[in-house]
Amino acid sequence: DGTARLWDLDGNQRALLEGHQGPVRQVVFSPDGSQIATGGDDGNSRIWALNGQQIGQYEGYGVLRDDWQYIAVVLQPKEPLRKNAVVQLWPVYTLDRLDDLLAAACQRLTSYLAHNPNRTDADRALCHLPPLNPPPP
Repeated sequence: DGTARLWDLDGNQRALLEGHQGPVRQVVFSPDGSQIATGGDDGNSRIWALNGQQIGQYEGYGVLRDDWQYIAVVLQPKEPLRKNAVVQLWPVYTLDRLDDLLAAACQRLTSYLAHNPNRTDADRALCHLPPLNPPPP
């Protein structure tokens, strides 16, 4: 049904992982047990917190490195070119690496946030950028 469920040892459902479009075929716990990765027939790989909140999504069938620092995602082309699949390697930003994720996002967004007049000062503050039009002294 496109879901995975997390149960405790007493048989109580702890979390419902919803989002896949079709059967979930793979479930893997992170090395520290704080996150779960799923793979489904929809061709997506997802990472979840134990409360059921989705943390990440990768298009393609993913294989996680043992330390969960990277995921290799296989992007399958349409038939008949299946033998020409592409593998992409992505960093995995798990809950203990959210500061790394924010730093990586800010590195990519700095120019956009700094020069786009349609962004608010609150948007700029996310990446510790000064206001576009600071108030007069």
